[in-house]
Amino acid sequence: MNRTMVAAWTASLALLGSTGVWAATYHVSPDGSDDGPGDSAQPFRTIQRAADEVVPGDTVIVHDGTYIDEDGDNMVVHVNRAGTETGWITFRAENRWGALVDGQDFATGYCWDFGGGAAYVLVEGMEIARCFWGGFWSNAGAHHITMKGNHVHAIGNVETSSEYGICGAFEGGEASYHVYDGNVFHDIGRTGPPDQNFNHDHAIYNCGDHAAIVNNLFYDCNAGWGVHMAGYDTVDDVLVSNNVFAHGYVRGQLILWQPCHNITIQNNIFYMPAVENAINFLTEDLENIVIRNNLVFGGGLKDADDLGVPVLSGNIEGVDPLMVDPAAYDFHLLDGSPAIDTGFAESSPDHDLEGNPRPQEGGFDLGAYEHPAPPPEGEDMEEATEETAEAPGDLAPPDEAVEVAEGRPDAQADNADAPQDVADQDEEYEQDSSGCGCSVTAR
Repeated sequence: MNRTMVAAWTASLALLGSTGVWAATYHVSPDGSDDGPGDSAQPFRTIQRAADEVVPGDTVIVHDGTYIDEDGDNMVVHVNRAGTETGWITFRAENRWGALVDGQDFATGYCWDFGGGAAYVLVEGMEIARCFWGGFWSNAGAHHITMKGNHVHAIGNVETSSEYGICGAFEGGEASYHVYDGNVFHDIGRTGPPDQNFNHDHAIYNCGDHAAIVNNLFYDCNAGWGVHMAGYDTVDDVLVSNNVFAHGYVRGQLILWQPCHNITIQNNIFYMPAVENAINFLTEDLENIVIRNNLVFGGGLKDADDLGVPVLSGNIEGVDPLMVDPAAYDFHLLDGSPAIDTGFAESSPDHDLEGNPRPQEGGFDLGAYEHPAPPPEGEDMEEATEETAEAPGDLAPPDEAVEVAEGRPDAQADNADAPQDVADQDEEYEQDSSGCGCSVTAR
């Protein structure tokens, strides 16, 4: 990952706090009205109404409640407006995961779509669930998109033999500079039939350039992979840093498929991959692949058929990372964990999933959570981080799968080129992506 990219990403984070433009704040509530002004006293009813109103620098506060597709376009939210480098458009849940963007048991195709006009947009703190094809969907040239602190789950938990992929987040080849920072992804993908295209469904399906995937949790992704990099038109410049990949029953946890160039995979914890190795390859074109300072337990780090390209250093294999309770999805590090202070500093995010600064002690930790530094000698231990109202370890059990009729729902023109069968290598499919909580040019 190029250092210029890291600097640019850091600068863009700083710009987020000061837009440099006059900015409005809109409010959305299920009890509101789309005929109102959208202020705190008279909020809009739908997120879509706010999405159609925003201009650079604006913020939309989404109050607790459930939001569904009310206009019948097969999307709960479609954003097609752009902020600027100094005036991002922000959609933020009033309370973390209090605003549910709901596909109503897979009746709606897409929870949150970014159209070709979307740029410099932040979506933060939402719960995204129960859409058929995608949680976040970006297949039309959007750029500089940041998804931060969202809970994306129960996407496409249906019986289908479709060759189209189901994704927690998908970005097409014309999209770029997408950042995934501090999100929780789980239970993504179809439930059957067992021999039908399970390898098409992923938590993040990244086919583009300049992407950053940092501080996320990926677990129980039981169809495809946690992260799938698919170079239909060459994936270039992607950072995968300080994530936790856990469990799963069918595949590995990260795959590079087709041309992948300039990929950095560092400071991650790979826990109990479902197959022999956590990182898989299906490609004949790899360039500048760096795999460093990761920890894998319960399997090997990577497949052998990597063309001899990856540069490996500082990885730890076969050692328990000593997390609090991974069976209950609590991936915080215990005292004495081998993941503490063993990360690679360059390109690492300067914060963790909970917003705590990195590093806390002598070095950067592996995984999504930075272990708190011990108190100075002679002082009482204080809480290093505040407890969140609903920590990832307290997530509800997976939603029951619902059987849905065969056939791909009609999608808007922006989504017409849904991902094809990964085995169809003759199909040209452009995609693009970028940005992350530590080293790309997005927020």
